[in-house]
Amino acid sequence: MHSRPVNAIFYHPKHKFIVVYQNGTLWQLPRMKIDVESWRRREPYQGDNTELFLYRHQHIADDELAHLLPTHNFPDNLTNNSITLFESWWLNHSYEWLKNQENNGNSQGSENRKTATASTNRKNNATQTKRKPVASAQAKKAPAKSTAVKKTATKKQAVKTEAVEIKKQTQTQQVQKTPQSKQNSTQKPTQQSVSPKSAKQVKKATDESIKPSDNQQETASKKPSTPTATTNSEDIFEDLLNHWDDL
Repeated sequence: MHSRPVNAIFYHPKHKFIVVYQNGTLWQLPRMKIDVESWRRREPYQGDNTELFLYRHQHIADDELAHLLPTHNFPDNLTNNSITLFESWWLNHSYEWLKNQENNGNSQGSENRKTATASTNRKNNATQTKRKPVASAQAKKAPAKSTAVKKTATKKQAVKTEAVEIKKQTQTQQVQKTPQSKQNSTQKPTQQSVSPKSAKQVKKATDESIKPSDNQQETASKKPSTPTATTNSEDIFEDLLNHWDDL
């Protein structure tokens, strides 16, 4: 008869450690406690099988490990029996016993699976509830980021507008200064440029206008000469040249 897969918990009364019977393979745990941490540190059992006995407590409290190793509540008459007697009983009576356990709802394996499923559902629900606040926090951060981006864009636009206005004002000032500089450049040569011919003509006209007539000469010869009445033509010409720009 083909043997069904089964998991069972045995113990070593002398050295006080647990050995897990997993479908015919024996795994030694480091202590008299069965949980995920002990299962991770398991090692193959190398001792004598006759020194192992079926443990009275087949229930696994650790939900994660119970999902990996579903166990059963075996009959009390199997407790403290050796592995050889356990395997013989399981080979001959497992089919009928499992059927009765399922009908009565007393199967420890089904209870372990239900417990593991419930714990898995609780973990999933807890994970989802933890993720929701994170999503809401990210949603709250998103408007803040968009607001910061908008403020930065507004500042850049304001700086750009101000730069354009400053450029326009500078161009307007340059355009206003250009006609004045042209007028000054056209006026200065006309004021300062006096040809030699015109200077001579002015001097000649001044001499003629200052030269006294014959009657004036006679009258002047009769009158006593006064230093203040006599004027020199050269001095007058120099005064005219000095004040030419003012005319």
